[in-house]
Amino acid sequence: MIALVAYLPSEALARTSTSTTHSSPSEPVRTQEITVDLVDGSRGFLCSELVTLEINTDLQANQTTWQVIDPITTFTVAAGGPYFPGFQINITTNFCVPEGCYILKVFDSAGDGMLAGFNGGYQLRNTVDNRRILDNQNNGDFGSLSQITGNAYSFCMPISDVEPIYTSCDKYWWKSGEYIVATPDDDVSAQWVVDGLNSVQSPTTGYEFWIYNPNGGYSFRKFRSHTITDGFGNVGATRACHMKLNNWVVANHIPEHDLMNVRIRPRVLNVNGDWGPTCLFIRNEALAQCPPTKLMDIPGNQYLSCGQFRQFIGGQRVYARPIGGSTQYQWRFRIPAENVEIIRTTNTYILNFPWGIALGDPLLPGKTYEVDVRAFKGGAWCVDPADPDSVWGDICLLTIQIPPAQGGNQNIELERIGGLTIWPNPNQGDQFQLNVTDLPLDAAHLTMELTDLSGKSALIRQIPIQDGTANTIVNLNGQLATGMYLVKFTSGEFRSTQRLVIQR
Repeated sequence: MIALVAYLPSEALARTSTSTTHSSPSEPVRTQEITVDLVDGSRGFLCSELVTLEINTDLQANQTTWQVIDPITTFTVAAGGPYFPGFQINITTNFCVPEGCYILKVFDSAGDGMLAGFNGGYQLRNTVDNRRILDNQNNGDFGSLSQITGNAYSFCMPISDVEPIYTSCDKYWWKSGEYIVATPDDDVSAQWVVDGLNSVQSPTTGYEFWIYNPNGGYSFRKFRSHTITDGFGNVGATRACHMKLNNWVVANHIPEHDLMNVRIRPRVLNVNGDWGPTCLFIRNEALAQCPPTKLMDIPGNQYLSCGQFRQFIGGQRVYARPIGGSTQYQWRFRIPAENVEIIRTTNTYILNFPWGIALGDPLLPGKTYEVDVRAFKGGAWCVDPADPDSVWGDICLLTIQIPPAQGGNQNIELERIGGLTIWPNPNQGDQFQLNVTDLPLDAAHLTMELTDLSGKSALIRQIPIQDGTANTIVNLNGQLATGMYLVKFTSGEFRSTQRLVIQR
């Protein structure tokens, strides 16, 4: 439960919790990281929705300001900046708003945004679980003002659980005619009624998809009801989850190559639900014809290989995401610090272990490899035309396990509770999603301890359990060095240990 916080008229509280500065004659770029808890308002009210705004400025942080505005009253409910001249700032501000909708404006007084080369931009998140509300990171070339246009608000609180499914989220090679897919909402699905041989569906029930540029210039909403096929052949309660891209008038088609956000909300009998978290979206017709691949990384997929462990023995294999029409795949295993690089070629998206020495060096037990994959289609390796160096897909880590020792396993034994998921894994050291099911129904909390391989404790958390399930976002804040860690869980008599790999 979130405690209610009262805004007091003309009263503001700001607390700087961390601050680090780096400067030297040989390194003129100075950076500063600041976290601020902010209470600000021009009238008294109660609020329960905690929001986090993270901004990465360019070198002139004194040019950056921002406002969150109530569109009905036009009151400014939170604001920040300008920051320090001559510094590149990463500032994280936490504030609180009542349930409702708001306008977010980010300003640059010089009119050149947050210049390229500084990874400038911003991200708005739900503080409690860190889910993204608006994501404009690394997209700071916006001129004087970054603001969603064409709608009365930028975001609303609270947020729901309706969002693009994993394979529709943060995808950068969409093409017209593809379907973006929402996670089903039980109340929406319940309105799909089959009565004997006839089905009676509500034209006012379904999902509204919102695709927009956070910097302005494009904002389009499309409602997908139970009664409209949208060209999707499978008839049923989840048909409305599928929206066909650009299946509307040309004037409103999604432009290519621009970074977009996509959000979805349910609608039941013409009553809108809350918008869910956002995902990144880029339309790129050329790249979609021959997109990048990587080790299979879809959570829950039976062929999951990214961040996993394998023995280099018969019967073991790894899988890539399949690319339709591809005739070859190449797999690259590297340990950069040891100058190791092993490349294998297959005709399918499956690579079987082991291979004979005549076909290349073996993968060694106890080693963790950086693995990337590329696909061959239409006489060439798939590549982004805008980035000719991007032949290989995203890197995943793969650890080759040491076979069990004679007379007993001398390695670390991983006991597992059913339904334990840490994602993403490997991880960049910022945060991970934790989900544990099948816990005792009477248990109140789960203890999580993260240690390095020497047993040194790096993090301990108490995670609440509800109805036998623990589900939360664990923030690491970049405090862990690259390497492998053990995440240990205890709840009563239950024990589980999971490996977590940090890579950057």
